[in-house]
Amino acid sequence: QRMLRGIKFGDGPSPPCGEPFPVTTGPASSSGGQSSAGRDEIVGQITSGIYSPRLGCNVGMSMIEKTHWEFGTRLFVHTPDGKTHNGTVEPFPF
Repeated sequence: QRMLRGIKFGDGPSPPCGEPFPVTTGPASSSGGQSSAGRDEIVGQITSGIYSPRLGCNVGMSMIEKTHWEFGTRLFVHTPDGKTHNGTVEPFPF
């Protein structure tokens, strides 16, 4: 099961969300790599995102797995420029 949730991530503008951004439980590669702790897992994706100057971070609409959709859950967002950003599950509106 997945649910629509907001995610705040990064501290500067990210590339446009032309394709969904993977959301994972750890900072390793979004292509299925695992961290040394072996806990990385893709738990969702950001389907629409943009930088918010008012909030000073990127905001995105995401579909997140039930196991990780609680507000305040910390996750990692992988953008197409190869960067990994800390993210937090947030309620709408931001």
